[in-house]
Amino acid sequence: MLKKAGYVQAGRRVIRDCKGEENSIVEVIIHGTRFGVRLPELYLAMAGIRSGRIEPIRSSAGAHLCGTAGMVCTSSSGRAVNIELNNGDQFTISVRSLRYVLTHYGKYAPLYCIARNGSSAAHVTLPPE
Repeated sequence: MLKKAGYVQAGRRVIRDCKGEENSIVEVIIHGTRFGVRLPELYLAMAGIRSGRIEPIRSSAGAHLCGTAGMVCTSSSGRAVNIELNNGDQFTISVRSLRYVLTHYGKYAPLYCIARNGSSAAHVTLPPE
């Protein structure tokens, strides 16, 4: 069973990156952490053409995108968009729900956690080394 891990919202539409260029994004909140996906990359990922980047939103001196936190791609069935973070966590959202957000029919869409290797834990933390 999938567990809710966050949501996707279209509240913030334009944000600057580290180079100072403005980008249209959709905001992804995972376990309380804010990320952004650039809309052109998201549309290509939804079409199955290529994967896109998910980037953390830093708010130290105004909100901006900086770095890459993982990848966004379509599922093999084409009915969902999968997010894989660099730490191995995986999440999914249905394409139908995502389209409602992108067309402004809905304000947010739920994001679900994909369990790792058959594990039932939604979010696994490792002890410090």
